[in-house]
Amino acid sequence: MAFSGNSQAEINVTPLIDVLLVLLIIFMVIVPTKPHGLKTQQPQGKPAEAAIPLPPIIVELFGDSKTPDVHYRVNTQEVAVADLTATLKPLMAARDERTLFVRADRDLTFSPVAGVVAAGKQAGAVTVSLDRLAKP
Repeated sequence: MAFSGNSQAEINVTPLIDVLLVLLIIFMVIVPTKPHGLKTQQPQGKPAEAAIPLPPIIVELFGDSKTPDVHYRVNTQEVAVADLTATLKPLMAARDERTLFVRADRDLTFSPVAGVVAAGKQAGAVTVSLDRLAKP
């Protein structure tokens, strides 16, 4: 065998290509064709309209400790003490948050205020907030 004077060493790439083809086949078998994740459902349709917040239910008590006359007002409407529970029931039923605000004169005893709290609880109030009316 005669060598020419201009010979260079060449790399035999045939085994390298065989190895690459084997690796390509292995990776194609291992990697799944479909992604496996959590199945979720996205909401469809229009977003819900924002609910208009209802004004708070405020029961005000006017009077003083010297006279037995106590006047009740539910959201600026005069109400008799006997009709207090009947007036509050539909107002409480129309709400998600059932909070009753009670404002009373500073001069009143606690007995009429306790009656309003009891009427509010019977009407469905979950939370009762007490406050005193400011004197002008």
